[in-house]
Amino acid sequence: MINDFLTPYLKIRKGSSINLVNETKFLQVVTFWFNYFDFANDFFLSQKKDLNLLNNDLIRKSIFHFLDVYDGKCGIILDENIKFHHKIAAFFLFGKKGYLPSGVSANLSDKIKFKLLFYKVNILKIKIDSKFKDDYFEECYSSFGIETVSVLRWIIPDVFFASGLSSDNNLPHILKGSPLCFFDFNYNYLKLLLQSEKVQIIGFQHGGVYGEWKNNPYEIYEKSISDFYYGWGFFENNIIQNRFKKLKNFFPEKEGIFWFGRDECYLSSTVDFGNSILSHFKEVDHLEFFYKFFKKFNFKFLPHPRNGSVVYEKIINQSFYDSTNDSANYVLNAKLVLFDCLSHTLLYHCLFNEIPFLIFLNKWPTELSEKASDFYTVLHENNLLLIKGDLNIENKLASISEYLNGNIESLYSKDFNDYIKKVFFSHKTIDLI
Repeated sequence: MINDFLTPYLKIRKGSSINLVNETKFLQVVTFWFNYFDFANDFFLSQKKDLNLLNNDLIRKSIFHFLDVYDGKCGIILDENIKFHHKIAAFFLFGKKGYLPSGVSANLSDKIKFKLLFYKVNILKIKIDSKFKDDYFEECYSSFGIETVSVLRWIIPDVFFASGLSSDNNLPHILKGSPLCFFDFNYNYLKLLLQSEKVQIIGFQHGGVYGEWKNNPYEIYEKSISDFYYGWGFFENNIIQNRFKKLKNFFPEKEGIFWFGRDECYLSSTVDFGNSILSHFKEVDHLEFFYKFFKKFNFKFLPHPRNGSVVYEKIINQSFYDSTNDSANYVLNAKLVLFDCLSHTLLYHCLFNEIPFLIFLNKWPTELSEKASDFYTVLHENNLLLIKGDLNIENKLASISEYLNGNIESLYSKDFNDYIKKVFFSHKTIDLI
């Protein structure tokens, strides 16, 4: 770790008399927070050698701004450094009040129930072990400077030093949704863990990547604090994906080919935070090859989930570029949806709504889970996953051309459709509220 703030925390905590009703889960949340914090610090250091997460005014003010703990006026410094401000936002936007965990019903009545739950949690009072808190920061002084520790006092939530709750509002004992919600910086979910040993966490996959890789720190964390965890096809226990709905045709004019790009990602050389996944997302040597093929079909490029990476600059400048906040509906009538990497969340939308898709890669990833490897192998065998170095790549592309020119009715065989239904859509559904 760059700055090991966790070890003194665990040391002082072990010497205290604190033993919470959900001590193990509580510490797993805290540990993940410190690890993520270390990864974020490493990212900012990579931008500039003398730029440290805790000793740079811009970073401190930006973090405080997103954590809703900074009272000063930081608008000017943020406006002057808007690009850097956005990078910080990507790391610290978990802390939305009343954050509705992915997978929870979009029905208005369910949202109201969830908002009421957050209201009840927000007014809960926690008991702070002042000695534990003071001893921790005193220990930090022996390893870090005064300025660093003063910033830590701002950033580390008081709930990390909780000895329990001082009030009980008869809150629910079963929590359903994405366990990543426990990483929200208002720590409403963490408060719920303090109320009773009967609290159960039922976690759900809420996007791509999950179940696909051998080492996914987010997945490992979420499963570690869940009593039950459900995936969308690659886990031991699965449900039918609950992020996308069966959609009606809202954009009948939006037809054709759509290429979904990916965000920039940071691959650390010192902090392993899912590096095998990030290494895959950093591969770009295949983009030019496949761009030359698809540009003759006048595809549209769509960034997802946010702005397109700089690696797409040529593609964006030389093709039809569009943006939408409703990607799922936008591509409902697509002739073909293109993905240039694995683990794209919208792949599940394509599977669920039977939208034709194609994945193209630079090389075959080596760190896939067994079930994901089996799935992508089937895609490869059915020419729905292409690799730049395939020996018969030209023949495969010719087949794609036949489909796009209308000479082939479908890319999918009946056997393939049956396989998809078995892997992803033969499971149960579950009530999330």
